[in-house]
Amino acid sequence: MVANQIDMTMKPIPCILLILAGLWWGPQLPAQTIGTDLEAACDEARQDDKQVLLFFTGSDWCKPCILFKRQIVATPEFKEFAGQELVLANLDFPAQRKNQLSPEQTRYNESLAERFNPKGKFPLVLLLSPDQEVLQEIAFTPGQSPADFIASISSTPTP
Repeated sequence: MVANQIDMTMKPIPCILLILAGLWWGPQLPAQTIGTDLEAACDEARQDDKQVLLFFTGSDWCKPCILFKRQIVATPEFKEFAGQELVLANLDFPAQRKNQLSPEQTRYNESLAERFNPKGKFPLVLLLSPDQEVLQEIAFTPGQSPADFIASISSTPTP
């Protein structure tokens, strides 16, 4: 009889542990990836009815670019927003030899820079339609909060 009572009182513990584990580790949002192919980003945006956030960066020499990624792109608040509303594409122009891109990626990035960033502004953040129409240039100021950055994107009308 005592053994049956122990079994009865022990059964709820695994269920409680499973519930607590589910609360601790989930639900997880899907990870927002940052692509390097604008055409693929536009295809995904068209399929998912989203817009494209295209940013030009110098990942190893441009301090505002590094801050943009750290203070905006890497934050949970932005990741959640981007996962629901945007497809991200980054065209990087690293300076250090150890960070150099493939020759193909370098040519690709340079061709898109000629079209979208002819003045060579870094960072340059553009909101694009899936048809690669520039909807807005979004200003980033070091120290800007993710909420303010998101608000500047959210104020852009959808075409």
